[in-house]
Amino acid sequence: QSTSYINVEDAVVAEVPAVIDDSCKATVAAINPVKAPAKTALLIYPNPAHSAINWNINQFDNSEWVVDVYSLTGQIMYSAKTKSTFLNIENYLPGIYFIRINDGAHFYSAKFVKE
Repeated sequence: QSTSYINVEDAVVAEVPAVIDDSCKATVAAINPVKAPAKTALLIYPNPAHSAINWNINQFDNSEWVVDVYSLTGQIMYSAKTKSTFLNIENYLPGIYFIRINDGAHFYSAKFVKE
């Protein structure tokens, strides 16, 4: 006997115990709902932005984290240890950038557009 999972948008929504016979057909004995794991989202706003961006991560406490911003070519535009959730991008050229935030245990990343 094995257990299979039904996934919707990468979140586990149901545990399905299955019995596979010699013909490789699965028989579902029961469906037991399971709680989907919470996704951690890095929200960048406004996006696109003209002069500054803000960010919010649903699991951040008020601790210090490392913030890195990269251009599309991989150039480091900004790197600092901070408690701020604001970054002035006034002097950045228009284009697409990536922000990566490290809280000491996890990395969070997102894309933003400078207009």
